[in-house]
Amino acid sequence: MVVMMKLKYVDELSGGRKRFRRRFPKAVAGVLGEEFFQVPIKAREGVALVKEQETLLAEYEKIVAKAKRKGAGQGTLTGNRASLVIGHHEAGPRKVDDDLSRRWAAE
Repeated sequence: MVVMMKLKYVDELSGGRKRFRRRFPKAVAGVLGEEFFQVPIKAREGVALVKEQETLLAEYEKIVAKAKRKGAGQGTLTGNRASLVIGHHEAGPRKVDDDLSRRWAAE
């Protein structure tokens, strides 16, 4: 017996590749300068795919929370363009580019 699950925010691309893609809220998109959070997923099926989706969902929530704090601190929800560069790591969860983290920490 086979059980099929549709994971939220996971799309299938050509060649069986998958990606995590979720739209930022409008206020957050203004701060980040990006409309979507999208990352290619390495896993193709099974438990590894579910774990990677959960990791990326948690990362998305952290980015949104930081952007909301940044926007609230400025009194507006507009700001500098921030690029989300996601690196593929052989082991461990994916992380947002360190440059982006340092910029947010400095402000």
